[in-house]
Parts: sequence; C-alpha cells; structure tokens
Amino acid sequence: MTIQALPARPGIFLFEDTAGTTPPATALYTRTYFVGTSTSGAYLTPTPLGSLDDLTNLFGSTPAITRNTISAYLANTLQGLFFIRVPIASVSTVTVNTAVPGAIASIILAGVTINYTVATTDTIPTVIDALINAINNSPLLNTEFLAHHDIDGSGNNNYANKLFFVRAVNGVTFTISGSTSVTTAVGTANTTAARWDFIGAIQALQYSQKSADLGFIVCPEGFYNQAALYDRNAIANTMEQTARKLGWMALIDSANPSIVNHPRLVPAEFANCSAVNGHMAAYYPYSLDTNNNDISSAALTAAFGLQKYAALGVEEPPAGIKYPFEGIGGLEFTLSAPQKDLLASSQVNAIIFKRGVGYVPFDAQTLSLNTSYKMISTRVILNCIERTIFDTIDNSDYLFRSIGSRGLFYLTLRNTILGILHQFYVGGALYGNLPGDAYAVRCDASIQDPASLEKGIIVAQIFVVPAVTVRQISGIVYRVQIAGLATALGLVAA
Repeated sequence: MTIQALPARPGIFLFEDTAGTTPPATALYTRTYFVGTSTSGAYLTPTPLGSLDDLTNLFGSTPAITRNTISAYLANTLQGLFFIRVPIASVSTVTVNTAVPGAIASIILAGVTINYTVATTDTIPTVIDALINAINNSPLLNTEFLAHHDIDGSGNNNYANKLFFVRAVNGVTFTISGSTSVTTAVGTANTTAARWDFIGAIQALQYSQKSADLGFIVCPEGFYNQAALYDRNAIANTMEQTARKLGWMALIDSANPSIVNHPRLVPAEFANCSAVNGHMAAYYPYSLDTNNNDISSAALTAAFGLQKYAALGVEEPPAGIKYPFEGIGGLEFTLSAPQKDLLASSQVNAIIFKRGVGYVPFDAQTLSLNTSYKMISTRVILNCIERTIFDTIDNSDYLFRSIGSRGLFYLTLRNTILGILHQFYVGGALYGNLPGDAYAVRCDASIQDPASLEKGIIVAQIFVVPAVTVRQISGIVYRVQIAGLATALGLVAA
C-alpha cells in the first residue's frame, strides 16, 4: 500500500485512478507515402487520396510518371495512399568568367554583398569554391539561401561549366547580381524539381511525421526524371535515412528506362545505395499500363504489400502471386532467367509476368549487406514491434515513476513488453514452436547499471526471432525400385 495524505477532518474520501497498463494498440503498416511535385496544394503535408479526382482537385497538374503511377496504384488498392507535395526552390545560376589576380569577384544576393579578392594562385574552380563557402557561411544569407556546386554523374564537383547554383531554401524568388567577372541569372521559381528539392522535402518528414502511421515511402519522380546517377542515389539514400528514423520502408526504382535500358546496367544503378539495417528495397523494371505509360514498380509493390498485410499480417513479404497488378499490360523489359539471377545477386527485386497469374513482384530482398536484414519482412516486423513497444510505454505512466522495493516496476514493464511480443507471436510474425523459442525479455535489477539508475535510466533487453521468408524450395526426387519404398525411407536420412 502507499502512504497517502488525507484531510484532517473525519469522513470517507474516495479517489479515482486507473489500474494496470493501457492495452497495446499494435502498430501495423497501413500507408504509402508518395512524394512528388504538383502545380498547387499544400506543401509537405501527407494528404490521403482516394481517386484521381482527389489528386486533381487538391494538387492540380502533376508529372506524367506521378499521375500515371497514382492511377495504377488506386486501381490496385484504396489502402493508404498519401501524397506529399515537394516545394521547388527558386534557383540562380552563377558563372565565374575569369580569375584575374587582384580583381574582386562580387555577388549581391538579396541585398547582401559578397566580395572575394582573387589571389595570384586562384583559378576559376578555387573562386567558385570561395564564393560557395562565403554564401553558405554567411549568417545573413545561410538561413534563406544555399549555394551548390555543379555535380557530374559520379557525384564529383564539375567545374568545366564554370558555374554554381544558388537556391532559396524557402522557395521564394530573389534578386542576385554580379561583377564583371561574375555573371548571374535572376533567381526564379523552377517548374522541374532538382535533387535538393526532393532531398529537402524527404528530410522534412523526419521531423514532421514522427508519430505518423507506419508505411512505405516512394518517390517515382526522383528516379524517373533525374538524369544524373548521383542525384538518384542521393535521393534514395535520403529516403532510407528517413525510413530508418520513422520506422518506414523505402521502395525505390531505377532511372528512366531510356537511361537504364538493360538489366546489365542495374547493379551499377543501386551500387551506392545504402541500407544498413534493411530499410530500403529496389525494383526493376518499370511496369507499363494498358496505354503503354511507364508506371513505378516500387509504388505498385507498396500497394501489393498493404493488401497482403491487411489480409495475412505484416509477417508476409510484399511479393508473390496473391495480388497480381491490375491494369498493367506489360513491362519495360522482359527478364530472362540469367537476368533474374543477376538482379537477385544484386539484391534488386524483379517484376515478372507469371503465366496464368499476371504481373507480380517476385522477390523481397532489401539492399542491406547485413544478412540479418536481408528480407523486407524482417525489417517490417521489427519496425512494427519497435513502434508498438514505444507507443505503449509512451502512452503509459511508466515515465516519471519511482522505482522502489521488490522490483515491481521491472516486473510490470517486462510483462507489458512480453504481452506485446506475444501478440506478434500469435499472429505469426515471430518464429518458434513455443513462445520461449520466439522471444524473451530481460528487465530486472541484475542488468541495470547503478550510475545510469541514478540518472533515471532503465534498461530492458528485448530478444525477438522474426518469421522467415521462403525464397526457394529445394525438392529431391528419389527413384525407388518396386517394393523398395520402406528400405529407401530407412536409408535416406530424415
């Protein structure tokens, strides 16, 4: 019992409180977050779409790859499509014409003057570097503007064109002018998104969507409309970082089919895409609708996955033949068996035509090199478990409670986490004949660090064995002589 202060006067006093912990609400994958550009609508706000009319009425016009993919997605499922509009920054091109020693390279940006005196050792590349650093390090400018090098397809600074870019972080138009040795273009709003526009929008989600439902993030425009490999890889890696922080899963495509026009180019396309703990997966080739328009296979796979999760549980991979793509009439490239092997060895998931079924995603690998996170279902299961534990404890009264005698706090916390894991075990998301084979939780005084305890830090160790995904089935056929079955069964080890 607790010691409670009561009023001094005689009488009966009743108090109301809650007992026990709020039952956990299991976090599941229920959404696809679709990042793209449009001519109108709210920026950076995930907005649910149920039809193409919704897209048009709320966001106006969109690029063909976005509109056609959303149309195909909605034809396959009405589950959880949320469109996120990307702000397109105003950009100016700055050209450094000469690097004459003693001359002053001057830029006036939004009323702020940047002067750089050209040294005898300077060249046009070093002047470009100096002006970029001056803008990005200026406290008067760097909250509103950023300067960028011209980047080649390999991600290296490109000085051959003698130029660099200045963009407005807040998207507004701005004024910029230069000296004799430096020429500029007026900073105006672009109509086509650049690498940094997609990256900025995707990064913004990390802070605005911390409590959003779990799901897939896709960005077809970021791959279809970006010509440089470096730009596509930078967008993909930003998607992975966002997915890792939010517990989402990033699904990415290859470049426009005019660039990656053969499976032999696919390994290099994704070679620099990082997925340390399996938060990203890649797909090839693009699908085609019945009007021969290119469709993002990554987005279609997200629709496939959400249908499968709703019917069978998050332990199922977003692959197989249960939900063939509707409204798809072909693929940009039909893969041969050796080409499928090439993609599989590169951890890229193939879209194939399955006779008698239709077009389906036929693999479920992540881009992680860590074998512990090889399969998408492993990552999804862990994301769901982690979010469920976090939400349950965060919405309970465990924080700012006293830890006293008999270890009751540890026992209560451990039992809460065990209850969550048991829900996933019963649903089939954890592997084991018995619960003790599938999960365990340690939370007692023996694993606590005294110094950390003094700071109010409690440790719970959570062990889970995620369900596995079947990728191959190996069958061995034995030819047995007449009346020899019993003998053969005895000779072949079980």
